[in-house]
This record gives sequence, C-alpha cells and structure tokens, in this order.
Amino acid sequence: GAFVQGRQILDAVLIANEIVDEKRRSGEEGVVFKIDFEKAYDHVSWDFLDHVLEMKGFGIRWRKWMRGCLSSVSFAVLVNGNAKGWVKASRGLRQGDPLSPFLFTIVADVLSRMLLKAEERNVLEGFKVGRNRTRVSHLQFADDTIFFSSSREEDMMTLKNVLLVFGHISGLKVNLDKSNIYGINLEQNHLSRLAEMLDCKASGWPILYLGLPLGGNPKTSGFWDPVIERISRRLDGWQKAYLSFGGRITLIQSCLTHMPCVGEGKRDHLVNWDVVCKPKSRGGLGFGKISIRNVALLGKWLWRYPRGFCSMASGNGDRIRFWDDLWWGEQPLGVQYPRLLRVVTDKNAPISSILGYTRPFSWNFTFRRNLSDSEIEDLEGLMQSFDRLHISSSVPDKRSWSLFLQFVWNAQVPFKVKSFVWLVAHKKVNTNDLLQLRRPYKALSPDICKLCMKHGETVDHLPSLLFDDRVVAQIISISKDGLGFPKEHL
Repeated sequence: GAFVQGRQILDAVLIANEIVDEKRRSGEEGVVFKIDFEKAYDHVSWDFLDHVLEMKGFGIRWRKWMRGCLSSVSFAVLVNGNAKGWVKASRGLRQGDPLSPFLFTIVADVLSRMLLKAEERNVLEGFKVGRNRTRVSHLQFADDTIFFSSSREEDMMTLKNVLLVFGHISGLKVNLDKSNIYGINLEQNHLSRLAEMLDCKASGWPILYLGLPLGGNPKTSGFWDPVIERISRRLDGWQKAYLSFGGRITLIQSCLTHMPCVGEGKRDHLVNWDVVCKPKSRGGLGFGKISIRNVALLGKWLWRYPRGFCSMASGNGDRIRFWDDLWWGEQPLGVQYPRLLRVVTDKNAPISSILGYTRPFSWNFTFRRNLSDSEIEDLEGLMQSFDRLHISSSVPDKRSWSLFLQFVWNAQVPFKVKSFVWLVAHKKVNTNDLLQLRRPYKALSPDICKLCMKHGETVDHLPSLLFDDRVVAQIISISKDGLGFPKEHL
C-alpha cells in the first residue's frame, strides 16, 4: 500500500485494526504474524530487482539507468577520521535515495503475489472479513509487513516456506528473532507451538504497527501508553541536551510536531508562545501552532469523503476534465488508461474539446508521439466504451453523489435510520416547506429550523446540518440525556 496515489499510511493501520477487531468478534481462531526484514534495504539483490523490472515491462534503457545508480555506490572505513579502503557495493539500495522506497516496493510486491498464488491454490488461508467475506492474507507498507492466517500448522509451514523462498531469490531474509506471532481467540499452548515452528516469539496484544497501537481498546488510557512513552523518551533526550537558544530553534523547526524543550528545569518564558508561533514576517519565529496543524491533518480525512463519494455527471462537457475527473466508470480515465495518459499533450482538457458536443464524436485526441500497439488497443477500448455516452450541449455539467448508494445501505445502523436518509435523499421528508405546499390553507409555525435556529426548515437544509458542529453536539447531548448517561461522560 505504500507510495500508491490516493492511499495514506493511516489506511493500513485502520484496515489492520478492523480486521483484528472483526476476527475477535467472530470468535474464530486466527494468527497475526508481524515480520522484520533483516537490513531490508541493504540486502536487496540487484539481479532480482532487474529481473522484476523487466517482467513489469520496464525498457532496457531504464533498467540500465537504475543499475547505474545502484552500482555506483562505494563505501569506506574511517580510520582516525580518514576514509581508507574503498569497497564497491554489490547489492542493496541506498538509504535516503528518493528512488529507493519505490524500488523496494517493486521488490516487495513479488512477496505479495506469491502469497496471492498460495491463496489461489488453497494452501494458505487468510482472514475473511466484511459482508462479502473478502480474504485478506497480508498488509504491506514498504518494509512493514503483517500476515493474517488461520491457526492450522500446515498454513504456518506454507507461510514459512514462502518467506524462505522469497528471501533466497530477493535477498530479503526475515529476521525471526525480531518477528512476533499473535493469537486471536487462540489458546496459549497452541500459539507457543506455532511460534516454535516459525522460530519466532509468541507475544500478546496490543502491538505497534506503523507506529500506532493495533489490537487493543483505544478508549482505554493504557492503549496509548506506548505512544506516550516513545514521545517522552524523545523529549527526555532533548531536555538533557544543553543547546543554545539558536540550537533549540533549529531543533523545533526540524521537528515541528513536538513541543519545545527546556534545558534546565523551569524557566521564565521571555516571549509569549502565541508570538513565537507567528510567521517571521509578523515578528515571530515561524513555528506554527500544533493545534492548527492537527486540524489541517484531520481536514485531509474530511476531504477524502467528498472526493471518494462524488463524481461528475456530464452535460455539455465544458467543466469536466476528460482524464482527471471521475465521470465515466469507477475511476478517472487517467487511472483506467495510464499508458494513454502518459503520452497525452493536454492532461487537463475538458470533455467537449475532445469529444465535441454531438454525435458522432470528434475524437480530438492529441498525443506527443505515435502510439504503440498496446496504446492503440487501449485507445480502441476507450472509444468503444463511449457507445452508451450521451452528451447534451444545452445541459451544464453537475456533481453526482454516490454516497447514497455506496454508504447508506451498507451502514451498520438501524434500518429506520437508513429509511429516513433515503427519504432525505429523495427530498420527501415532512419539513415545513413541503407541509406548507400540501396545506396552503393552513399557516404553519415556526418556519425556522429548531436545531440551528438560523435558517428556514426546508428539505434542502437538512444535509447541511450534518456539518454543523453545534447541531451535532446538541443531538449527542439530547441522545445521552435520554439514555441516562451521566453529565461527566458528555
């Protein structure tokens, strides 16, 4: 899941927590195996990487470039501060090289495909999750890999053999001393036998995955102890460092998510923290407030919902970008046809400039070069897919929300709630404006929304209440009062 457009590191953490939590609730036995690659980046085989690049369609020139970047590395031993005895590298990826994470992901993808093949042949069984009982056998984020398997000894042996074969061909060997196995609804004796079979350790929950706790109860304070402990250790190290004022400023600017440290106990603050956080152009030091940074990071998640559930409905095609917007199929056309996108001259061209306004379509595609055979096949498939497309020159483009179809009926809420949302989506709720239309002879009061007390009670106003934090807090407060929750739990 690393370095893929549209994905975030927190996706892997959330998915892992959901998988473990569902497995626990089901009462079924299962095993989670978290592995540690032995010096992952340093042991990658160049020959294996070159072979994988060739199999994935990379040209000989590109592969020579990659080989040149890797083989130009040399190391030396420092003796009394002087470099002695230069040694040429024969394997591994350079730490800090911006290409290294991508090349490592390409190598690690081979392990993922080996596991999927083992699942297809029914020699390895992952966890079945969700309503569709989707099988999940592993999660990968760069060199952080975690496996989900049944508790059968045969499956454990298959997993061990897959890891041994992968380590032999790629150079990425698993450090079993630092790898751990965890049981779900499993007796300790059985877990210990599996750990002995894998030559690893049997450990308990919760665990750390990608820096965050996995498998515990996030509502308990103890769940976050490992995170707090790690931050405390970092702060302790800072407090013991006797840095100058300029040194502390540099330290804070390089680690903006941490609190500033003080060298010698409690001291008087010379400048107000709000002033310190201001930009340098306004007399501050440009640190920025942590609370504002946190809101910005949370805003990224809020933005994913309209991006994920909103598509464009084509009218005349003047406002919809042909390649980048979601308007035809489950993904943007640039994602569906990446080979065509790479050779297109104008990636932001609207639909109307490519297809025109009427049938037959004008097909005004402009490419940087002549297309290859595979690209011509993609273009033919794209053109054939538009057989059912209708464009109206008199109707403007508009947004189409798929949230109703993808989310509402699959939500784990009472059916009466789903039914109410369905009525809201079709604008058939008995709000004041609709009741007034049905009973024009009767005056209805009040005509203002009782929740926000600012706008009229209309069916179009209901969805906006979901984004009014005061209204949401009021609803939660009323619900908890009705259920008998004490005030201190609000």
